Amino acid sequence: MNKNTPVSTEPAPVIPLSQIIIQNHDVVTFAELLNVVNAMGEGGMVLMEFDLKPDFPDTPRNWQAQLEIAFLTKKSPFAGPPEIINTDDSEE
Repeated sequence: MNKNTPVSTEPAPVIPLSQIIIQNHDVVTFAELLNVVNAMGEGGMVLMEFDLKPDFPDTPRNWQAQLEIAFLTKKSPFAGPPEIINTDDSEE
């Protein structure tokens, strides 16, 4: 494949924030919404449209910036506990 050939020519789906809230009706705080948006971003969602302001009591003034950060932030492979490497060369 030529390095200048696009992988996909189809436009990425845009998911409105209102649809995310409707699909996650059990979410009742902005903090919970941040977790949902973060998980969707990690799951491969490409574009999100801010079509409304979330109507939660804890929605901050900078809600758009916080949602963008949650959406774009990926878990680091170093976020978990360190892997234990067994260096015992003896056979059982």
